[in-house]
Amino acid sequence: MPVYESDEHMKVTTRALHAPDDDQIDDFNTVDFTAKKLKTNRKTIYDAIARKEIPAVKVGRLFRVPGSWLRQQAGLS
Repeated sequence: MPVYESDEHMKVTTRALHAPDDDQIDDFNTVDFTAKKLKTNRKTIYDAIARKEIPAVKVGRLFRVPGSWLRQQAGLS
């Protein structure tokens, strides 16, 4: 486990990994962020992942959607 100089550094690092800025699409994005960008809800995203309509990588219990796919769908590529 990495050692951090302060709790504030840990909070900032954790936020950067789990909650991207509204306009920022990361390499891999949460289901919530994907739903927000595509103007739909979480259930729709999870259902589409299950039907393999949306590519996703499972990290532990969580799914992450590739940023390249999301950029393409959002018309940003």
